[in-house]
Amino acid sequence: MCSPSLTLRNILEGQGDADAYKELLKNLETFSFSSWRGDEMQRQLWRLQDLRDGGGLGFTVELFFLALSQLFSTSSSKESHSALYTGTFRAITSGWSKHKHSLGTQKLLLDIAMSGREEFDFHYPAYIVDKLLLLLGNIFKGQTGAHIDEARQQFEPFIMYGPRRFMERVLRVLTWGQAQSLAS
Repeated sequence: MCSPSLTLRNILEGQGDADAYKELLKNLETFSFSSWRGDEMQRQLWRLQDLRDGGGLGFTVELFFLALSQLFSTSSSKESHSALYTGTFRAITSGWSKHKHSLGTQKLLLDIAMSGREEFDFHYPAYIVDKLLLLLGNIFKGQTGAHIDEARQQFEPFIMYGPRRFMERVLRVLTWGQAQSLAS
């Protein structure tokens, strides 16, 4: 596979050739898009904003769930280390109040919830999902914004297609958080 960035740079500098461009297109067409949602650049921006303004809270939560998923794929017991997993999550998220107003952190946490909706219903143990929902409740309590409204609109249709306990719970957290901001 040719290097997409080098090929595009050469084209922009007027040094690209048609064959390299065609090869790039052909390789991109054969690239597996099964996990590609088209918004990776947006998520990367949120990660950077989270690192800058949110102390990396959202990014660290994301890494926690990636590591946990890897552990669960190789280990049959999710309960044997529950104290370790919950303690680690608590340590990662203990300073949430300092970063709750970071837009990048909020958007990244919403995206983690949305993109992992199946895993949170069927893969992760309830004690970890409960901790994530508690974090989301704390972060979004009293918060408003278009990104929260958009997240609610994205979650609502999934609830209509069968039992999606996690999605329902996230939607309740977001609705409760906005009601708290209106009551203030």
